[in-house]
Amino acid sequence: MTTTPTNADQHCPITSSAPLAQGLGELAERFGALIVLDEIRTNFRAGGERSTAMAPGGQWAALGGSADLYCMSKALGNGHPIAALVGTEVSRDGAAAVMATGTYWLSPAPMAAALACLNGLASHGAAATAHMAQLGAALGEGLTTSAARHGFDVTVSGPPAMPFLTFDDEGPHARPLAERWCATVAAGGSWLHPHHNWYISAAHTEEDIGRTLQAAECAFRELSQDKRRSG
Repeated sequence: MTTTPTNADQHCPITSSAPLAQGLGELAERFGALIVLDEIRTNFRAGGERSTAMAPGGQWAALGGSADLYCMSKALGNGHPIAALVGTEVSRDGAAAVMATGTYWLSPAPMAAALACLNGLASHGAAATAHMAQLGAALGEGLTTSAARHGFDVTVSGPPAMPFLTFDDEGPHARPLAERWCATVAAGGSWLHPHHNWYISAAHTEEDIGRTLQAAECAFRELSQDKRRSG
């Protein structure tokens, strides 16, 4: 079985629950199946204490789930092109039988970036992921409050460290309001994507979140004024 803790490609990202994560593990054990987990976006970012080491964990472990193979990338090298496939002993022989190669696999820069990130996460322990979750929650709450203040119904979804905002009256593909809002927020100094979830970094600060909320407030106000003029 192949799955992911958060389906971030939906209009509103769908996050797995603890009963689902644990239930899949029980089914896999009953039928002798392997679980392959896509934590490319969520590992090191949306989990608990186990997500701060180069080991199976991340958001799935925080939900009480387990897997035989874990795919991770993104935060592993802080934007550098690197990924890793880690797993349990039972999956070692099967994984070793697969031939894979690449042109840039021996590049030292991504390896150095990954070591720096892993060492930084190891030094800060669970405080790093807790910090990201706290900032993400503050961002989501602030955006929801700001939107309501200016007459917009929005949904902030995804794990706190991977938030995403959608306007409730827009569909999954055409998002002119979200695109304009994000462009206005960007003009205020913070870059948010209208079609892709966002990422909170351990390097972000409360001041960064404050500046982003200030830019978002201005953007909601501008859209609200235009709505009144055109209405």
